Amino acid sequence: MSDVALRRALRTVAVLIAVFGFVDPAVTAPRAAKASVSVVAEPGADSALVARVTRDLASDFTVITRPFAGADASVLVGERVASLDPVGHPVFAVVAAYDRPRIVIERIETPAEAPLAGAVPVTATVHVTGARGRTVSASLGADRAARRVSSDDERITIRLAAVPTALGALPLGVAASVGGSRAVAHAMVNVRDRRWNVLFHDGRPSYMSTFVRRAIERDARFAVASRVVTSRGLSSAAGSAPAGLGDAAALDRFDLVVVGAPDALTAAEVSGLEAFLRRRAGGALLLYDAGAARTVVASALVPIDRLLGVSVWGARPSGDTLSIAAAGNDSVQLRGSEFAWPVRMPFGATTVAYTPRASAAPRDSLRHAVIWRTSVGAGDLLVSTVFDAWRYRAAGESRFDEFWRALIADAAARAVPALTLSVEPAVATPGELVTVRATRRDASPSALLVANTGAGSTVRLWPTAVAGTFEGTTRAPSLPGSHEISANVAGASASVPMVVRVSALAAGTDRRDLLAAWVGASRGALFESNALAGLPDAVCAAISAVPQRVTWYPMRSPWWIVAFALALSAEWWLRRGRGLA
Repeated sequence: MSDVALRRALRTVAVLIAVFGFVDPAVTAPRAAKASVSVVAEPGADSALVARVTRDLASDFTVITRPFAGADASVLVGERVASLDPVGHPVFAVVAAYDRPRIVIERIETPAEAPLAGAVPVTATVHVTGARGRTVSASLGADRAARRVSSDDERITIRLAAVPTALGALPLGVAASVGGSRAVAHAMVNVRDRRWNVLFHDGRPSYMSTFVRRAIERDARFAVASRVVTSRGLSSAAGSAPAGLGDAAALDRFDLVVVGAPDALTAAEVSGLEAFLRRRAGGALLLYDAGAARTVVASALVPIDRLLGVSVWGARPSGDTLSIAAAGNDSVQLRGSEFAWPVRMPFGATTVAYTPRASAAPRDSLRHAVIWRTSVGAGDLLVSTVFDAWRYRAAGESRFDEFWRALIADAAARAVPALTLSVEPAVATPGELVTVRATRRDASPSALLVANTGAGSTVRLWPTAVAGTFEGTTRAPSLPGSHEISANVAGASASVPMVVRVSALAAGTDRRDLLAAWVGASRGALFESNALAGLPDAVCAAISAVPQRVTWYPMRSPWWIVAFALALSAEWWLRRGRGLA
């Protein structure tokens, strides 16, 4: 190109830029706008991880480092759902990759109700992974316990206790930790001003029953009535004990019937006890003594046998004193030298206490169930065949009084009242959806009305597939504290407290699993810090941006000024080189 043509071309470019800049033309075309993403970090989140997430998203999205409901998507860095209010767009979560053991409190077992006097037993089932050889520590208030982990995937049962100090709702917060990981779960027990009604009925004088009764009478949690048959047609009674066990209606007011010398019961008394178990859904404890040893060993048929479901017994009539431990607790609870046990446990029976095999055979390490539990209809039947544990009740030899008090308290607490109310979760957050469940012992098919005094509302409960069980849902009150739900129908009344806390986790709730479910419901996903490469693509796919017609002004770009200046400068330089004005 000649020098003249080049100068004309540069002049033409400069003139065109000036003209188009003055006209400022507008162009309308379909374009995909750059999506906005809100990155929200929970308090205490890893700042390096937050910066990495922001950097990875910045090239593809407009990143807003705060909660913004108008964003196309949100990314939560951390494990707290509460860090982000409910939004209508996809939510993703980024959490730190696990480099330490993981622990989850799967279940917390407590009695639904407990008296003010005495400790409340609490059993927590903890699922631990990746913690072989470590120690799990659990706490409930001032009570603490530790268990050794023997494998990389193990469920551990930990027993704790809480001491109520006032009537009403007793919130329980169980915390468990191992190797830097921690889990918390909440439960609730209803502390009531009531005593368990326990009837002791001895078919003949029995040392075993006598000393168990004395241990219970010294405990303020129990109201004890007793009757001892001393000879045919004669008996001695204390409290308002019924004349016998044959009248099931007379037993309805008792939560538990303790039978001393059960082999002496008549067929009519066994029928009355069975009706009490099946219809009243109460509990019964059979305390065999040395007087029954011959009957049990010889497998002689007596009326009570039809409730036990045991065909063959093993026995140790006498010998050295052996230790008896409660299932799940290897510490010595009782001692005894005379025992019997089922050679084959009845179907569905569970061991309550056991002792090592009494023979001198090589299998001495095997254990025999000498106290066990089975079901008779809706009731619980406990059977003790430790004939002479009362001989070793002195302090230092065993925990005789403590063992029987705990066992009888647990059995009495299992007795089903005429109307039972429960709420799940018992410890809820404000406004959380809760399920109210009612159970009527008589399995009446009518619907119930339950007054929620905490929220000032009424919830109708409807029959479920389970006979006598009714359910309904409501929202937890917005005001934190203890609220009472009550019902009164057909002469039966019940109430249950519900605790509302700003932060509450039910047993079985793993924070990370809860977060994954929450983001999944919003079309998002959970990413660990070692797998962030797929986060931008996942966000882009979830947003599904639709192209829109966008009006833009190309001449407003500042780069046109640079091009205009270069064209004029180049044209001027060429003219000066030729000596032109």
